[in-house]
Amino acid sequence: MTSFTTPRYPTGHLPSKRVAAFYGVYFAVLGVVLPMLGPWLERRGLDPVGIGLVTAAFSLAKLVYTPWVAHRVDHGGWRPGLLTVHLILAAGAAAALPAFDSTAALVIAFLIIGAGHGTVLPLVEAMVLERVADHGYGRLRLWGSV
Repeated sequence: MTSFTTPRYPTGHLPSKRVAAFYGVYFAVLGVVLPMLGPWLERRGLDPVGIGLVTAAFSLAKLVYTPWVAHRVDHGGWRPGLLTVHLILAAGAAAALPAFDSTAALVIAFLIIGAGHGTVLPLVEAMVLERVADHGYGRLRLWGSV
């Protein structure tokens, strides 16, 4: 049985500028993409039901997949490159979006994007919280609000 003080995530030096940049970019992407997603999908020819399915796929992936990954990591399932793989999958699916025309293809792409995007933040948060002093977390997380 592991205690809550046993690190479950990679240990070592935490480069605070990179973490602050991560928070800034992560939330900037959300702040730009989410408000524009509906109009962009409408211009792509999707009807309201299709737009709802695509946006629901993004949230569904985060709702189902993220807790599953978190459970695996909490029980010793951390693998080197886990964050990188999720970021590459999300970025790859996002880069492929212009090639998709059907609602089904866009739903699948947004399932992948949601799974990748939704998993990264909790994993980074857990690593940061295990490594920084109580007073350091707020300064790093501030960049997500800027």
